[in-house]
Amino acid sequence: MGVILGAVMFGVSSSYAFDSDLIIDNGTIKPVKVEYYTRTKEFNTIEIPSGSFQTITLPLGENIVVMNGKKKNILMGKRGGYYIYNVDGVNNYLLAEIEYGSNATYPKEKQNFYSTVFFKVQADYLFEAPETIVTKRTSSKKKTVLYRLNNTSK
Repeated sequence: MGVILGAVMFGVSSSYAFDSDLIIDNGTIKPVKVEYYTRTKEFNTIEIPSGSFQTITLPLGENIVVMNGKKKNILMGKRGGYYIYNVDGVNNYLLAEIEYGSNATYPKEKQNFYSTVFFKVQADYLFEAPETIVTKRTSSKKKTVLYRLNNTSK
């Protein structure tokens, strides 16, 4: 039983190692139709409404993703951090650091991604930060947040 369970767990974890998630963020005023192939060559089509985002899973390496009929080359690396595709470069993003707890501070800008179409970022939270997090009584914790700064003029 342990051997079978170990084999199943290895299979799941090893297939996980060959994929990575891509967050497609649609800041345009129209829905976007996305077509792509998974690592197992399964063809998928999704529609992402205006002002929302969806996560898809792609194989590592170079991928072709079709968005509203236009081919996009997407190079996916290993997991760790977030891969973001900003449809038509409409949204702007700000990576900020927030300190929670006894030394609480306002967000401090670390990096910005203005009209960047595709990027990878290390963040604890996407698009909004929690108002509070649990810390020990006299301690503080720093967290990073990727904020989306909407620009729906396109």
